[in-house]
Amino acid sequence: MLRNSRFRLLVFVVLCLACACLVVRRFTRGTSSSGEAPSRFPLQVTVRHVVDGDSFVTAERREVRLLGIDTPERDEPFARQARSRLEKLILGKRVSLTYEKKKEDRYERLLCHVRIDDVWVNKLQVRDGLAVVYLIQPSTAFRSELVFAQNAARREKIGIWSLPPPSPEKYYLRSSKRFRFHRPDCRSIRKTSARNMVKLRTRDEAFDMGLSPCRDCRP
Repeated sequence: MLRNSRFRLLVFVVLCLACACLVVRRFTRGTSSSGEAPSRFPLQVTVRHVVDGDSFVTAERREVRLLGIDTPERDEPFARQARSRLEKLILGKRVSLTYEKKKEDRYERLLCHVRIDDVWVNKLQVRDGLAVVYLIQPSTAFRSELVFAQNAARREKIGIWSLPPPSPEKYYLRSSKRFRFHRPDCRSIRKTSARNMVKLRTRDEAFDMGLSPCRDCRP
């Protein structure tokens, strides 16, 4: 009788451990079967190569895009500085990755917030004027923090905010469903319905809302 009781207890303990392992595995992967749940625990990776100011490749050869920001392209001012800063921060080091509701972009890059020690790299690039806020639906959990950092860089006129602004328009347009703003004659905004069209008075108003400039018309 005692032997049977011990056997049942052993089976119960083994089943409990198996269930616990399944739960931990599910959450550490940070995604549901639909791929839309935000990660609960950071993923640790080593940075193999820095592509530019907002993307890099891991030791496992997986490309990562810093979520919520956009740095200048290679032929634009401050592109080199943005890339150099990212290299100094993370190249060859272990970093923590967390993502929000949208895990990958259309190029199959991981969309992540990147942290090393106590430094939130995405926010630092914005705060130092080396990136603009670039929000992607539905991953907007840290919108206010990123916009706050951008506003500080704008006030101090550092990095990209030290450059002369593009030629102004009388007004700008945006879709209420997206986080970009456009010149009035931009082809990218033409298909937006009148119901979803929003008029903005200035570029400053757009940046205050966390909107980023269209890459086609460059307002």
